[in-house]
Amino acid sequence: MTEYILRDFVTKAKTQKTTIAEIVKQYEKENFKRTDKEMVNKLNNSIKTFYTGVNTGLKGNYKFKNLMFSSDSMKLNNKKTRILGNTLHKACVYALAITENNLNMGTVIACPTAGSSGIVPGCILAVAQDYGCSEKDIQNALLTASAIELSIIKNASISGAAHGCQGECGSATAMAAGAIIHLLYKDNTNPEMVENAAALALKNMLGLVCDPVAGVVSVPCRKRNATSIGIAFVAAQMALSGIKSYIPFDEVASAMDEIGRRMDDELKETARGGLAKTKTGKKWETKKAKLLEEAEKNKQSFADILKSKKEADKTIQ
Repeated sequence: MTEYILRDFVTKAKTQKTTIAEIVKQYEKENFKRTDKEMVNKLNNSIKTFYTGVNTGLKGNYKFKNLMFSSDSMKLNNKKTRILGNTLHKACVYALAITENNLNMGTVIACPTAGSSGIVPGCILAVAQDYGCSEKDIQNALLTASAIELSIIKNASISGAAHGCQGECGSATAMAAGAIIHLLYKDNTNPEMVENAAALALKNMLGLVCDPVAGVVSVPCRKRNATSIGIAFVAAQMALSGIKSYIPFDEVASAMDEIGRRMDDELKETARGGLAKTKTGKKWETKKAKLLEEAEKNKQSFADILKSKKEADKTIQ
């Protein structure tokens, strides 16, 4: 049975003529006794980690480089021929940078998961920079995203092992779409825009499987973060234009739960189906197995073995 979590936030925001972010603050105070200062500190720590992930990713200097790593964020950032608008392009670059940082053992914010950690911050940072948003605006955009996440947690799951990548990148895309609305309408007293953006985004991610090649959060995860940003932007633009979702967000989340329960376990983070079981995917799985075997034989860590084989991820194309 659907719990109308986001709809409740929207209704309260409309009644009080305020934003969803403000209703989330009330929720945090009432349910967890958090003070404004505690919330601000936590939000700022997350935002700082977002920036660090972007900067680290764009420099590309890692002590440890995992299997199937390439500096895709730098490639995208440096390409002069562009068909994407400036803000969308920047958001995709940021998403790749953050997920590369995650792949190579850097610190990220699970927003809502590590595998989808580039989508929400990529959208928020890029839009905030290009539209003159303040630190408080960014904080409130994150709070708006958290209301969307709460509905998903209550009605479905953010876990790839439970619901496939629709639960990870799908959830993050919905959260990002809602956050974009807040950034562009900072004093928005029409919070239904947020709900519509989130619903339009998640509806177009339903059924997405989690099929990490060789069980590494790299392929297709990193690039999927970037392409998911495109859906978040389109969903936000449609909502800004007055386009509505016929299905309310909380019910879309419930639909994701149903789909996730019907999805075969081989398509839910097990690396036993989808891209992981293609001819090339199996080659990467074999390569990883050999490296693990070598690590065990030499009594080394997997990281040490990879460091000694800097070209290990370049021999299979």
